[in-house]
Amino acid sequence: MSSRDATDHYLSSLANLSPSPPEQQLLWARTIDRAQRGFNHAVSACPTAARLLLDICRDELASNESPRLLARCVLPQTHTSAECALLLATCVDALAEGVARNQAAMIQGALQPLRLRSECMSKIATALRAKSFECADAQRCLALMTSRMRRINAATACLVQANQRLVAALARQYRNSPLAFLDLVQEGNLGLLRAIERFDPEHGTRVSSYALWWVRRAMVYAIARQGRDVRPSVAQYWAARQVMRATDYLERTQGRRVAHHETARHLGITVAAVQEGLVTLAAPVQLDAPVEGTDDLSRIDRFTTTVAPEPEHAQSDHDLRRVVNELLDRIPKRQANILRLRFGIGVRDECTLEQIARQQGVTRERIRQIEVQALEALRKLGTAGILLDTV
Repeated sequence: MSSRDATDHYLSSLANLSPSPPEQQLLWARTIDRAQRGFNHAVSACPTAARLLLDICRDELASNESPRLLARCVLPQTHTSAECALLLATCVDALAEGVARNQAAMIQGALQPLRLRSECMSKIATALRAKSFECADAQRCLALMTSRMRRINAATACLVQANQRLVAALARQYRNSPLAFLDLVQEGNLGLLRAIERFDPEHGTRVSSYALWWVRRAMVYAIARQGRDVRPSVAQYWAARQVMRATDYLERTQGRRVAHHETARHLGITVAAVQEGLVTLAAPVQLDAPVEGTDDLSRIDRFTTTVAPEPEHAQSDHDLRRVVNELLDRIPKRQANILRLRFGIGVRDECTLEQIARQQGVTRERIRQIEVQALEALRKLGTAGILLDTV
């Protein structure tokens, strides 16, 4: 199936989807929230599962990836990753104390403000499954955990299907990006899953409203990571997009092309930052592409000033220079120096008779006579015929 056929099939499937009202989506979100709390309750009721969760939390804290454990925190004052990490560290200390005392209420209190991610739940269930044959409590806990995870997956699938129109609408906004439409949809679905996992139904907002930012963020990050041959950082890409949007806005409102300093003044940044943003989003240049108006000339030909000689010619030239230097060493030094200056042997440029005469402090005619004498001396050398073999 071609890419166009796959896109048409996806869009036609969206047309057949029946819209889900926001109230129904909110019920599915509450189902996920209750299942997350039920998962924590099942862990607190089983000492083996609590110890496994404690080990996982400690490993993540040691690797400085603690926020990856959490879908979200219930406490409203936790917004940044640092605050989530601090809350998790506090909960881990309380969890360790509850496990040491074997008190389910203390363990449940430590887990109460946390909503674990699906990956963390699966990791705990997998580890517990390997130990479920040791005790009946572990088997009951595994059954409860599996049931809660099944509910989460079912409600998540319903919410993903209900918000596919939103993902497709946002993907159309980036249809001119380097990524294909279906690739943008896939990245948007990943952002949608993250939004559903983090959504708190008690905040009084719609699921689609909350997911809007996450879906757009996932698409923009994917374009920044995958859409260019030379990949800028996400921060550079965001800054470049801001410059481009500001430039487009100023050109639409003023009806003319704007200068860099106007965009910089509008954004409150420097002209160098504007230029850097424009370079970040500039289209790549193919060096082997032909230059317009020429037959065989490419862009890379303009950068190559000289062509490397053939290996045979380079070796022949090296041998000739060596032989000439050996022959010049066998004639008087003054004659050899004048020949080197006259024919550019071992020096940058050839010199005229007048230039050599000024250097030697003699007349031009005297330099010509010495040159003739030097050439005659080279002809009389018995080994001078070797020059004919090296030419």
